[in-house]
Amino acid sequence: QVIPVTTHEMCPLRGPILIIMIIVFVWVKRLDITNDPKYQRLLEIIADKSSVLKHELFPNSTIQGACGLEGDDAEEMLLLIQKEFQVDFSNFEFDKYFSDEASMSLGLLLFPFAPICWLVMRLTKTGMKTDIAVQDLYNAICNERWIAPDRAPKYPWERQPTVDS
Repeated sequence: QVIPVTTHEMCPLRGPILIIMIIVFVWVKRLDITNDPKYQRLLEIIADKSSVLKHELFPNSTIQGACGLEGDDAEEMLLLIQKEFQVDFSNFEFDKYFSDEASMSLGLLLFPFAPICWLVMRLTKTGMKTDIAVQDLYNAICNERWIAPDRAPKYPWERQPTVDS
């Protein structure tokens, strides 16, 4: 004769396990920055200053490579972030991350001599810039100050021109 067994009798820990699963789900959801209104506003600012749509931006999307922001556009974006979120950018070294408008214009003029320029940059190790990701700017907003990312600098041609997913 078969004795019917309820699921509760089969797993007496079902209740506590369910509670733990709910706690973990809520905790993980809190770690998801995409729900944060500050993060959403940051994406709006970046999208307004670049040609990238808001839904194409991810935490690991780079400001320089994926969004194409350099020079005055990058400076305007940072000033807007500083003003809107009261972020302290006093230790931010603009030249470490972005090219200025003059050097970008000079690069266009020297395009026919690109191989020579590339060789000079390689030999002198000039022109290397460190990428900034959307996550880096979000961290600055949360900490109310700029914290330099621990990332190696790259040459302009090594930067990813597409939006990361």
